[in-house]
Amino acid sequence: MMRQLPSIKQSLFFVAVLFLLGTGVTIIEYNNRLPRPGYRLVEGRVVKKEVKKISTASSYGDSYSYEIFLTIKIVNTDTVLTARWNDASTNKIPDVVTFYYSGDPTERVSLLEDTSWLRGWMALLTITAIMLLGLILAVMLQKREQRYLHNQHKALLEKIRRY
Repeated sequence: MMRQLPSIKQSLFFVAVLFLLGTGVTIIEYNNRLPRPGYRLVEGRVVKKEVKKISTASSYGDSYSYEIFLTIKIVNTDTVLTARWNDASTNKIPDVVTFYYSGDPTERVSLLEDTSWLRGWMALLTITAIMLLGLILAVMLQKREQRYLHNQHKALLEKIRRY
């Protein structure tokens, strides 16, 4: 016996939820770079670049990733704070960076110069994959509907022949 596929409404709801999650993550990432009320645009000088090796244990074995943390001194002040650089290359880190600052030195800042191409491509790939999934699902559901109508038509013709 064939396994029953979800209804069209359920399938479209599932694809819509995936699409909204993908675009939501993209919007949140973008929103973190926008100025907030009370934040001012400041300039800072990178005084230290630190690469940290992060290990993650799993059932498949240990895996490692690297994160780059910057220590930044705000120009014309003694305030020092930290930022995380998202690009894998330390060669692309400029000496002078800009960011929106709230006045709290314990808060990690997002640098305006940190424009990782990976974020944009991941967002584009996520949204494209979800739309492709929706298209595949729509085609599958249409074929299911056609098979159902074909089987109903055959059953109706069989009933007519019996009479």
